[in-house]
Amino acid sequence: MYYGTAQKAREAAHADVDSTLLIAPQFLATLDLRVHDEPADLLR
Repeated sequence: MYYGTAQKAREAAHADVDSTLLIAPQFLATLDLRVHDEPADLLR
């Protein structure tokens, strides 16, 4: 969601795709813990 918004903002600004760095937060979900065998208290 955040990355898509950043892409739309870059497009609206007519910024160069090859020279514009997009930064967006990344959040872990409970499913990520199960898939990667992480401890249940990692997100707390």
